Amino acid sequence: MAIDEAISLVDVDVCRPDKCPGCDPQEDCVVVAVSNRLTAVGSFLYFNYAAGDLDQWEDGITLANWTNSGEDATGVLCLGDFVLTTSNGAGAVYYTDDLGTTLVEHTETDWATNGPNAADGVDQSFIVMVNDSGHIWGTYDAARTWELLDDALATVQNLTEVMMARDNPQVIYAAGAIGAFVKTENGGKNWYAITEPCAGDAITALLVRDQYHVLVGNDDGEVWETSDGGETWVQQDALPNLPAAPIVTGFAECGCDGLFATVMHTGNSGHRIYRNVDGGASGRWYIPENVATPTYEPRAVTCCDINRAIVVGGDGVTNGNVVLLA
Repeated sequence: MAIDEAISLVDVDVCRPDKCPGCDPQEDCVVVAVSNRLTAVGSFLYFNYAAGDLDQWEDGITLANWTNSGEDATGVLCLGDFVLTTSNGAGAVYYTDDLGTTLVEHTETDWATNGPNAADGVDQSFIVMVNDSGHIWGTYDAARTWELLDDALATVQNLTEVMMARDNPQVIYAAGAIGAFVKTENGGKNWYAITEPCAGDAITALLVRDQYHVLVGNDDGEVWETSDGGETWVQQDALPNLPAAPIVTGFAECGCDGLFATVMHTGNSGHRIYRNVDGGASGRWYIPENVATPTYEPRAVTCCDINRAIVVGGDGVTNGNVVLLA
């Protein structure tokens, strides 16, 4: 079936433990997406076992306790059969070890005021989660128990993006509101603030290609990169044909140096999907010829391989949207 019941899909991920798409076609990769709340029904968790084929999505699984206004899901992480979804408004996470057959909700007292926004992990042995007010949490047992790693010591601003370096998971970057960009080099034990690449702008997309090479997008439609772990930053070429008031909402690394980026226009029109084919080295992005201008708000993107990207979003009014770029 196609997804047609959620107001907006807010995040998407692929279910491979290495989280690193290869060059070969991956028609059998599993894709998972999460939506915000539809009236009083709650957020939905969706699965696709056919590499994102548009008519192959399973019926949405209701995240039953996230039904009040503002209790929308904010992110989804998939590691093999393990899936974790976060909700800022509900101050909670749902996790499953069996791709949604059994769902368990978990809350912590601190999350009621410093809600979860996003999580990342290379495997289930350690998952890091970023919250409001600079609070950072970690779990070492697949979401059963959680430990506060940083209580606004590195920043007091809201953190909305987090990603581990795949070549060295001890190195983790987290970012979000203006003035919030932090890093750890010892697996979350100690965090410190790093140089902001774009003073005065919130970071709205984060891609850690390796422990030194990082791309960020902001709420001014800019893409910045560092090759020295955040000590210095260079702005990439301006994204072509940008609308007014653009927000970079997501990056995806698709293998063989293929990248995708999504941009949302705050005026609800003129959204964009971009591609880069050299791992960001040239700083040049282009709009693929076979990609129409999205009529919905693109919120996130993931990849099954270099030529297969899945973009999710919604029109903010009636239903969610999924676009398969293959």
